[in-house]
Amino acid sequence: MAKVTILQLVTKQSILIFIQTFILIFGLNFSMKVLFLSFYAIVCTNLLTFLESVTKLILYSGWKRFPIQRLTGGD
Repeated sequence: MAKVTILQLVTKQSILIFIQTFILIFGLNFSMKVLFLSFYAIVCTNLLTFLESVTKLILYSGWKRFPIQRLTGGD
């Protein structure tokens, strides 16, 4: 249950950062826009890496709990 709430918090925070980015980006000059967008790309990449690791952790715990032989009726 704690993993779900952490994931929800991260998702809400990323949406807020996304909105703030578009508010800020219209008030900046070109060089600042490029710098800010590159920083934002790094933040998004880190967020995606975090979400991927959480998904792998959930899938791995499910894999350990329900082995593939039980699911497919293997040999």
